[in-house]
Amino acid sequence: MAAIAVAPLSQRDPRWAGLPLGTSQVSIGEAGCLLCCAAMVHNYFGGALTPAQLNAALVAAGGYADGNRFVWAALERISRLWLVPPDAPLVGPPYMPFLRILLAMRLPVICHVDSRPDMAGVQDHYVLLIGEHQYADPWDGMIRRMEAPETQVLALAAYAPVRWATTPPAADCT
Repeated sequence: MAAIAVAPLSQRDPRWAGLPLGTSQVSIGEAGCLLCCAAMVHNYFGGALTPAQLNAALVAAGGYADGNRFVWAALERISRLWLVPPDAPLVGPPYMPFLRILLAMRLPVICHVDSRPDMAGVQDHYVLLIGEHQYADPWDGMIRRMEAPETQVLALAAYAPVRWATTPPAADCT
């Protein structure tokens, strides 16, 4: 199965890297990986928002808790997308069959990963899985290979267009 074609975005892009994430003192460049993943998903489905524009829309729509904690359902309030599954993010390795179904349906998947598994504790980072072994990394906007998603992905969530709520596409299982 070919990778899903998304336009990668980087949280460190100078056009928005210095802006506050949500209403916090933390910048998009420091901690905007999930915001950039959400912008990539929004744009994949026909939107045209920069992370700065999406950030402003999320602030206006109550899309952050505690200043900069992403509210997953908020993207539904400002776009024609719905969260899959509705109680996302899913946590833990039992989600791998579901991950493969989402990718087969051509849905890019936002994944919580440990950016430095060699360090103690989890170093939170979000990437956009666009194939079973490929992801867009919002740290630098590069497309990279993920060798073992079943051991690297800590949690996942996806969004689908509202029109799919009644007519989902056939999965591409090739």
